[in-house]
Amino acid sequence: MGGDEFTVLLTDVDGRPGAIRVAERVGAELSASFAVAGHQVVVQASIGIAHSVPGQTSAQELLRNADIAMYEAKEQGKGQYQMFTPGMDQAAWTWLELEAELRVSIQQQQFELYYQPILDLDSGAVSELEALVRWDHPSRGLLPPADFIPLAEATLQALRGLGVHVAVDDFGTGFSALGALKHYPVDSLKIDRSFVDGLGRDAQDTAIVHAVIAFAKTLGLRVTGEGIETAEQLEQLRALGCDHGQGYYFAKPLQHGSVQPFLAAHQRAPADQHTPLGDL
Repeated sequence: MGGDEFTVLLTDVDGRPGAIRVAERVGAELSASFAVAGHQVVVQASIGIAHSVPGQTSAQELLRNADIAMYEAKEQGKGQYQMFTPGMDQAAWTWLELEAELRVSIQQQQFELYYQPILDLDSGAVSELEALVRWDHPSRGLLPPADFIPLAEATLQALRGLGVHVAVDDFGTGFSALGALKHYPVDSLKIDRSFVDGLGRDAQDTAIVHAVIAFAKTLGLRVTGEGIETAEQLEQLRALGCDHGQGYYFAKPLQHGSVQPFLAAHQRAPADQHTPLGDL
């Protein structure tokens, strides 16, 4: 069915339990190690299971449903299987529709970019700009990245090939944690603002920030502190060895036309002498 896909057609199967038993046997056989050029290799299969209803399910529908269930299995991790359910069908169509709209939106330039400066905490110079993408959808309004970035994860390896650095945002919260360091080509970590906010006031937050910085240094990653709003937070991050910082203490996200004036005005000023947001 494709470069790495195959289909098993079961007849006279004992419903769901029988299909699951076959899926488990197939998965177990495929996971056995084998030798390639003197090296032991192990592969795992993601298996989607779809059950036909006589007189109601066409061959095309059966294959499509199995394909949808297979992608659900992939979402659960390696070596998993999933049974197709009608709810998966609706979710898959929503996903496919959004993916198609994403391609159109690129052609019609519906994306808006904002840039937030990131400063080197030693020199005080602007070291980089974080590009913040917003999708101005014609019917859904302004969509945040969380609604469409998963569709574009394949945009990561290609971007890195162009010299764009990839950072794990909001490190320590939600899905932005240790697993991301294994699965994605990461260059740096960004400490979540909720931890930065408690620096110097909350012993646990301070310990977490210290641990994240030490951990990142061990892996050879750069560290950026997010959400810096006070001079005290800036000094705490400096003392802990944080490389970079960003936040409203330096600047809010800037539209394209405001970036160059900001860079010109903040080329050489030390980080602790930048004008706070309220006076910009």
